[in-house]
Amino acid sequence: MSRLLALALSIFLFMGFSMSRAAKLELIKEFDYGTVKGMALTSYNYHLSEGYVVAVLDESNNLRIITWKSSETTPLGTSSIRDTETATRLAIAKLTGRSFVTPIRDSDGNLQIILWAISGNGMNINRVSHLTGPEITEVTATEANGAALIAARRPNGQAFAVMAFLEDNALTLSDEVNFNNASNLALSKGVTNILARRNKDGNLRLTQILHSGAFSPYGGASNGGLEIQDVDVTAIIDVVAGRWVTISGNGSISKLIEWRKTNAAIPGEFERYAQLEIYPDIGSTTQAVVKSIPTGKLITGQIGAYGNCEDPIYSPHFCAWISLWDLNDDGFQLLRNQSVIGEFTQIETTEISKVSTFDSRFVVAFVEADGNLKITVWGVDG
Repeated sequence: MSRLLALALSIFLFMGFSMSRAAKLELIKEFDYGTVKGMALTSYNYHLSEGYVVAVLDESNNLRIITWKSSETTPLGTSSIRDTETATRLAIAKLTGRSFVTPIRDSDGNLQIILWAISGNGMNINRVSHLTGPEITEVTATEANGAALIAARRPNGQAFAVMAFLEDNALTLSDEVNFNNASNLALSKGVTNILARRNKDGNLRLTQILHSGAFSPYGGASNGGLEIQDVDVTAIIDVVAGRWVTISGNGSISKLIEWRKTNAAIPGEFERYAQLEIYPDIGSTTQAVVKSIPTGKLITGQIGAYGNCEDPIYSPHFCAWISLWDLNDDGFQLLRNQSVIGEFTQIETTEISKVSTFDSRFVVAFVEADGNLKITVWGVDG
């Protein structure tokens, strides 16, 4: 048997299901950008074309903002460093076309929410203002229908959410809404946001957050005994009676689950529909992300040690798997996947604007074990 045929057979058996030829997943760009201690990313409107923003913590824990165009490996712009903005945790969320916020855990352990504006050519990144919040240990953020939704965890384990929005060009915060003990917080973007997290018993739990004229969370009894170590969530349909997908990890197994409302008139009650285990019993996944794209398909990214990163051998090697999925009445169907070799400690992704050569583009960024920031840009055709 040829080496190429052996590799193809190993991947087929390893994945446990077949792949369709109906869509194309292509790695467009891959490049490195210095040493960082953490990062987060989002998209922005750059001349009605594809742009993205990466917020990083450098080797001295200084916050720095960098803008890119997806076809380039050289940044369009880089913010200056302020000595007062060192951090140990960070997130990023778009407010409007070229305005965004970076919630961070500062050097004193407090939440800071910093407002930024990007010029039309993407080269100038201006810090506009900031607000300070309570002491936190964890933070995440997402787009929320023209505002930013921020979720954070207090030192006592209690989680809370707060809305950040522009009012007369000034950053304003809503009242905080509190949740029970939670960690590994993740948010879906859209009109109706979902907060996914690991509850005090180690189980997955979802909460629907409504903010059409009010900021009202509704808890759903959706843990179902599913133990997790990490979770991410995305919206397929982000209205009140929508559909959402989570990817959760628990050691060697990652699980994709589609969630729907059990009753559109009852806020916050969810029911599992399709679900699928990925990479069972082979290697281990340390973090996974999921993102919906305009074609109606899903992207997942997983980092860890797997048996088939590059060659069909038994010893696990380190890499990431980037996968393209369809979700229909028959459940999740794998369309394409591709590995990125490296030992990674963090993975993040964002969709970027549709361009003519592909139906959709997205960015996946990684932090390697030595701190190197690796950025990959992908296209989906079909």
